[in-house]
Amino acid sequence: MREHDAGRSPYPSDLTERQWNRVVPLLPEPRSTGRRRRHSLRQVMDAINYRWETGCAWRMLPHDFPPWGTVYTYYRRWQRTGMLPKLRDALLQGKRRDRIDRLDPRRPLGECTTAPRTALPTDPPHAPSCG
Repeated sequence: MREHDAGRSPYPSDLTERQWNRVVPLLPEPRSTGRRRRHSLRQVMDAINYRWETGCAWRMLPHDFPPWGTVYTYYRRWQRTGMLPKLRDALLQGKRRDRIDRLDPRRPLGECTTAPRTALPTDPPHAPSCG
């Protein structure tokens, strides 16, 4: 179990180590003055990614993430500064790389990426005319 996850079960949306390593260079360094962060940025990113994956409302974030208001504050700050699209791109790039790494190179590509096509529905039969 990762250090930041102590006390909670992992979610499928949690960042992998590879994803975290892609994101961490983009995140701001902690300030040298002022209060220490109460929640790690990894916890915040896991919560943001959970919301991206599930589409839930901010107030519906599970309680084992940092408080929704904290997560939302980081989200809005990063949105205003232009950091959010960079974080999203880094995560998506990592997911694509993970998928590519899982492909079996011995299997023909067509078998990996296509699904059987389903028949399109036909027009319903016309109702008999009254007359």
